[in-house]
Amino acid sequence: MPIPRSKSPSPPWFLLALAVVLFGAFVGPADAQRQTASFELLGDRESYAPGEPVRLLALVEVESGWHVNSNQPAQDYLIPTELELALPENYLEPRMSFPPDKAYSFPFEAEPVRVFDGEFRILAELTIPPDAEAGTVPVEAILRYQSCDDKQCLPPTSISRSFDLEVGTSGAVVAADLFAQPLGGAKAESAPTAAAGSAPARSLWVMMLLGVVGGLILNA
Repeated sequence: MPIPRSKSPSPPWFLLALAVVLFGAFVGPADAQRQTASFELLGDRESYAPGEPVRLLALVEVESGWHVNSNQPAQDYLIPTELELALPENYLEPRMSFPPDKAYSFPFEAEPVRVFDGEFRILAELTIPPDAEAGTVPVEAILRYQSCDDKQCLPPTSISRSFDLEVGTSGAVVAADLFAQPLGGAKAESAPTAAAGSAPARSLWVMMLLGVVGGLILNA
């Protein structure tokens, strides 16, 4: 007697239909693929000895007129900005440090929305395992974010960069002045409020639905 094959659970049809309708209505085909942020990855040394701490700095730049959500947004329906490093199994999870975020006020939300814009930096700190062998360790850094302007929010997206971690001896220090600077300095003041007479802002329920749909797409 043949054994029936197990099938992976699929999202309810109405959620898929909702995703199609929302993205078709609010985001055009070109915007759905648009990237409004870019970043570079920099290490604080040319090479590292086993057991030595490592600091990696992601230099992020957001296109003018756009912002990305904070890594700890005040609203549950907003998708946070995250940096992930793909490391070998014997490496411990790195510790991430983000700069202070900024507060934007919009008509659809009573509380300010916490965001990053312009240029900002994310610091990743890890340690080379004591028993690590000498050689090159390829590291992939993935930046996940959702960008918005005063009129719309684009679908959540991600970009990646590769970095070669050289393990061997303690190498020369790189960009010491850049690593010595604080990530964000003083807490930024609230950004200008979106003008009530400008292009129509999305209502709260639309933003919440877009957050749900974005999560479904990422899971898919």
